[in-house]
Amino acid sequence: MFHPGSSAYSQLSCPCIRSNKEHLALESNEFTGGISPKIKNLQALEVFYASTNYLTGHLPSELLQLPKLSALDVSKNKLTGPGTTVMTGIQPLTELLLEGNDFTGTIPPTVSNLTELKRFSFGGPGQVSMTGSLPPTFTKLTNLESLTMRGWKFDSKIPEDIGLLSKLGKLMNHYINDVPNIYDF
Repeated sequence: MFHPGSSAYSQLSCPCIRSNKEHLALESNEFTGGISPKIKNLQALEVFYASTNYLTGHLPSELLQLPKLSALDVSKNKLTGPGTTVMTGIQPLTELLLEGNDFTGTIPPTVSNLTELKRFSFGGPGQVSMTGSLPPTFTKLTNLESLTMRGWKFDSKIPEDIGLLSKLGKLMNHYINDVPNIYDF
C-alpha cells in the first residue's frame, strides 16, 4: 500500500492483501511513507483506518475513488495537500477523520454531498492549516453525529444553523470560543 522504500511497503506488498479485502486497519504501527496509488486494486475496500502513523504526502485520488469506501481515518499522520480534494466525491462515506495532518484550504460547499456522513474531524496538529468558514450547505449533513475541528481559523462564527443537525451530539471546537448555543437546555 505504501511507496517502495517505506518501512510499511515490504510489510504490505505481500500476497495476503487481495482485491477482495473490505477492511484495512493499520492504526498505530509507526508506518512511514506515502499511500501508493495501487490501493485502487482494493475495489471492495469499505474501511481504511491508518491513523496514528507517520504517513506523508497527499492522499492519492485512487483511494478517494474507491466505490465502496465508507470509513476513512487517516488522522494523526503527516499528510499534506488541499483538504478540499478529500472532502468531495466519496458518496458512501460515514466517517471522514482527517485531523492531526497538514491539510490546507477550506471546506468546500460540496461537502454536503456526503449525506451519509456521521463522524467528521479535520484540522491541523496545532497550527492553523484550514481557513474560511463552514459553508451554508454544511447543514445538509443531517446524519452527522460528531464534529471535531482543530487548528481552524474561521472567517466568521460557527453558523447557528448547525443546530438544525438534530443528530449532532458531539461538537469539539479547539480554537474558537464563539460557539452558538445549539441545544435548548
